Amino acid sequence: MNFTIVSQCYMPNSNGIKVLHKICDTLNRFGHDARMIYLNPREANSQNFIDPSTIKGAPDLNAPILKQEDASFIDTSIVVYPEVVIANPLSAKKVVRYFGNKESYCNGRTVMAGAKDFIVAHSRVIHPKPDYVLFSAEVNPCFNGVGARYFEERTMDATYIGKGYIYGNVGVIPNTLYIAREWPTTQDQLAILMRQVRFLYTWDAWTSTNIEAVLCGAVPVILHYDPWKPEEIDGSELGLPRAEIVDGEVRLDTEKFLKERLELIKKISMLTASWDDRVREFVVKVDEHFKI
Repeated sequence: MNFTIVSQCYMPNSNGIKVLHKICDTLNRFGHDARMIYLNPREANSQNFIDPSTIKGAPDLNAPILKQEDASFIDTSIVVYPEVVIANPLSAKKVVRYFGNKESYCNGRTVMAGAKDFIVAHSRVIHPKPDYVLFSAEVNPCFNGVGARYFEERTMDATYIGKGYIYGNVGVIPNTLYIAREWPTTQDQLAILMRQVRFLYTWDAWTSTNIEAVLCGAVPVILHYDPWKPEEIDGSELGLPRAEIVDGEVRLDTEKFLKERLELIKKISMLTASWDDRVREFVVKVDEHFKI
C-alpha cells in the first residue's frame, strides 16, 4: 500500500510531529511505500506545502520526503492528514485523519472531515469515535532517573509553558527556571536538567514533557488543565503521576507518586513492545475501510 503522510517539518522536540514520521518509518519497514510531505513552516496554521528540495527530513528514520516530480504518487496513495489540516487540500481519494490532539484545540478550526474518511486517534481520550487508536509511547531512553538526586534532596523547581499559552494567561512561576520548547536544545540536556528538578510547574496538561519529567523523578504540577479535564489525563493510556494544588499549596503523596511512576514505566515498556503489531492492525483496518 502507498501512503502520503502530511506533517509539519521534522522537529526533534515535538513528539506529535515525530510520531507521524515514526508511522512513516514503520510502514516502510513493513514493505509499504510511505512518504512525507511538509506544511510550510513559515506560515502560521499553514495549509500550503513547502518545496521538498529546500528542507531536510527526519534523521535516522526511513521517512523520505515526496519529491515534486513524484507528485502523481498522491493519486495512488492513502493520504494521512494531521488534525491541523483543514478539508482535503491534496484532493486525495482516500483520506486518513490522524488526531494527535483534539479537534480545533491547537488552531481553533474544525477539520471538515469527509464522510468516508478513516479516523485514527493518538489516544482514546482525543476523539469520541475513532476507527482506530494508535498510541505511541516511545520516549527517549535518556529520560530516566539513573544517578538522579532523591526528590527530598532537590531544591530547584521549573516552569514549562508549552501549548498552555493557547488556552489562557501564563507566566513563569517566581523562583523557578523556565524550560522552553526550544531550550534546552537537546533531549539529553533536558534530561540532565530534569534530574535536578523537584517540581515542574506546567501550564500544558497534555505534553510528553510532563511524562519525561516523571521518568527523571521530577513531579509535574499542572497549573491549569484547560482544555482538558483531570479525568481525561488520568484516563489516557499512560496517565500522569503528579502533585496537586490544594488551597494554593502543592500537595504531594510521595509514596503514591513513586508507585505510579513505576507503573508508568511498565506501561511505556508494554506499549513500545506492541507498536509494530498495532501498526499492522492499523493498516488492516484502513485497507478494510476503503475496500468497503
